[in-house]
Amino acid sequence: MAGCVGEANENIHFIPPFCCGEKKGSCGSSKPKKKSWGQVNSSHDIPIEVTVEVTSFKEFQSKVISACNGHFTGAGPVISKDLKSTTKCIHWFGSIARCSAYVKKNNVEINDSPQYCEWLDTACDKGRTDVALMLKMENPAKLAK
Repeated sequence: MAGCVGEANENIHFIPPFCCGEKKGSCGSSKPKKKSWGQVNSSHDIPIEVTVEVTSFKEFQSKVISACNGHFTGAGPVISKDLKSTTKCIHWFGSIARCSAYVKKNNVEINDSPQYCEWLDTACDKGRTDVALMLKMENPAKLAK
């Protein structure tokens, strides 16, 4: 993968706590279900393995989409559609444990190949093989306003 400096073939394990907006019906009612937006959090880590300088940014995105779709039915098409959209409502936040540049609260977006390479290179430089990725979807109703 051009532009990445980390050691070749060093595996980085992505453990994304996936957050996704999902439409759900109201419970305990005989009335027709009204669709509403609500956040769904992953109950456990979803491990994804990539190899520095081998796994491209597009391949990484595909692996994330596939893993999320396996964990949340229907999440894959939602994520794929957002990647093709000019108005993004799903944010990809990367973090690295005990690394001030990639502290979770900083919400560092991993949204292009150079940022992806920098994230992996920083992990390699810090001797980390585990990093975290969180996908967070904005409420579509709020974005429309």
